[in-house]
Amino acid sequence: MRERVFRYVLHSRRAAYEAAGWIFAADLGLPHGIYSVLMEWPHEGEAAEPESADAR
Repeated sequence: MRERVFRYVLHSRRAAYEAAGWIFAADLGLPHGIYSVLMEWPHEGEAAEPESADAR
């Protein structure tokens, strides 16, 4: 069985995570959903982290 990898992702970073191969996993509801969503790495191997917002 493969290990599942999840991240809490700020709404402003969702597109960067999706571009890196992550998929939407869940809406977090109130109050956390105001700020972020839950994303899942659906692929085999090490989860790809998108470029940091600070690195741009």
